[in-house]
Amino acid sequence: MRQSNLCLPLAAYGEVMGLFYIRKPEAVDSEEGFSDAEKEIAKSISELVALALSNVKLRNALHAKSIRDPLTGLFNRRFMEETLKREIVRSSRSGSPLSLVMLDLDHFKQINDIHGHAAGDAVLRSTANLLTKSLRGSDVACRYGGEEILLILPDCAGEYAVQKAQELCDSIRAQIVTENGTAISVTGSFGVASTGSGKYDATELVVLADKALYQAKKEGRDRVIYKTSLGPENVGTR
Repeated sequence: MRQSNLCLPLAAYGEVMGLFYIRKPEAVDSEEGFSDAEKEIAKSISELVALALSNVKLRNALHAKSIRDPLTGLFNRRFMEETLKREIVRSSRSGSPLSLVMLDLDHFKQINDIHGHAAGDAVLRSTANLLTKSLRGSDVACRYGGEEILLILPDCAGEYAVQKAQELCDSIRAQIVTENGTAISVTGSFGVASTGSGKYDATELVVLADKALYQAKKEGRDRVIYKTSLGPENVGTR
């Protein structure tokens, strides 16, 4: 009896990604099975499928690299800008609130100057990991630039964004980063802005969050400021 089941590896560039299984039911109770020609065709198909899977995997990996910050693993600024524009449109159409939280690590330059850039990188990675674990699946954390991080919080009203920012502020203050045997502590200043306080486009909302962050630093750092307009009004927490 000829072989009625055929199993081939889906392999490309030395990596096995799965199995290609073919069954010939009508051959089970007969003398017929897979001919040599059919086996060659199946082998060719499996090689094409494996190559296609490998290309998809490579494309996904390249895409992930193009939207991620290599140091922190957070999304990069380019991805942030695209996501924020999309979320602004969605918020405007649905009427659901959208909040931004801008975070800056206090006296970060001193950490680099005193402990070295490796220590500064360790603090950034630790903070990014803390943020990632603390956010919802729908939230987006992006490295905005240097030690600044921007959080996009869809379906989140301003007062709840302030609560989340305060929790993160407390968590950052409590974290201890150890680099080469040296314990390093850090604090963060937070600026919060929300579409609930007015109609803003993406640029205006970022400016509002940035102004709130500036106010937090001006008032002594290690705090959260919620700015509800581009004027002097703001709501502060400690």
